[in-house]
Amino acid sequence: MTEENKDKNLQEEVQPQEEKKKAPAKSSAKKAPAKKAAKKPDQLTMNKLLEIDKKNSQMLEKKVNIFGGEFAISVSAYFKPTKQQEVINQILDFYDLAQDDKYGDKIFDLAPSYMAMMILKEFTSLDVPDSIEDQLATLHVLIDNMALEPLLEVLPEGEFEKMNNLVQDVFQAIDDGIAMMEKEEEFVNVEELKNKEVIDLYNEQKEKITKAKEDDDTPLN
Repeated sequence: MTEENKDKNLQEEVQPQEEKKKAPAKSSAKKAPAKKAAKKPDQLTMNKLLEIDKKNSQMLEKKVNIFGGEFAISVSAYFKPTKQQEVINQILDFYDLAQDDKYGDKIFDLAPSYMAMMILKEFTSLDVPDSIEDQLATLHVLIDNMALEPLLEVLPEGEFEKMNNLVQDVFQAIDDGIAMMEKEEEFVNVEELKNKEVIDLYNEQKEKITKAKEDDDTPLN
């Protein structure tokens, strides 16, 4: 091989190495992922509301121990306001029985237990009847067999607490109204009563008392 050919081969070997050195290095930095566009909220429709209502109608399966026996019962996961109002309505109807000579003042003694039974009626699978006579019979069975407390304990704590606070407000409003009427022999200020149904019940009793007084004051011919 001539000296000229050696120089040529040497140049061909060196040239690719120089070109490789000159080639720009690839960047190792990763590109930031493109931000996803915010999801557009669904349009509110009655069908969507019905889907929500279905979820809020969910029942939870619980176990309750009564007198050593274990039983299954379904309870509402969420206490709907309309059902809460139904509990209040039934309690107010129960108080109205105090005007009936057949029941009298014993109604007030049973009121807390009756309230508990009405909560169970609306928010569990317990088959509480509708008529007052049958309800009182059922209430005595629940009390005599110490079933009320264990049944209340399986209710969702937060939901039961809200319902119980509402009922206690009603009880307090009624008790305050009765106490003021007995002590001062005058009508309480309706604005002090918190619940519309309590106000209606109070006004109804007010009309009855006013009419009775008018009848007593009517001169005899």
